[in-house]
Order: sequence, then structure tokens, then C-alpha cells
Amino acid sequence: MPRQKKDGVNINYFIRRDVKEKLDAYCEDVGQTATMAIERILDEYLAKYMADKENTAEGENKADTAN
Repeated sequence: MPRQKKDGVNINYFIRRDVKEKLDAYCEDVGQTATMAIERILDEYLAKYMADKENTAEGENKADTAN
């Protein structure tokens, strides 16, 4: 039975060679494919970014209502 395909899109970015070498070393160390590692790293980074953005907006809203 074939493996179910995940809902995804192909991307193609040109990155610095030193960043690619770090990614390759990371993938070898943790035993993940580059796709899995990039997906996880971006997901964690973007989730933190969005949470920080929401927290900043909430702080600004509280400051506005305090005045």
C-alpha cells in the first residue's frame, strides 16, 4: 500500500553555502532529512514569532486602555 502524500508545496530558495553546510551537518547529527529539519525549524521559529507578535500587540492594547 503506498504511503499517503502530505499536503505540501515545493519550494526552491537560493541560500548561502555556509548555511547549507550547517543544515547538512545538523541533519546528519539528528538523523532527519533536510525537508523534515527545515519544516520543523521554520515551524518552531514562526510559531515563536507569531506568539511574540501577539504578546506585543496585547501589551500595546493594555497600554492604550490604561491611558
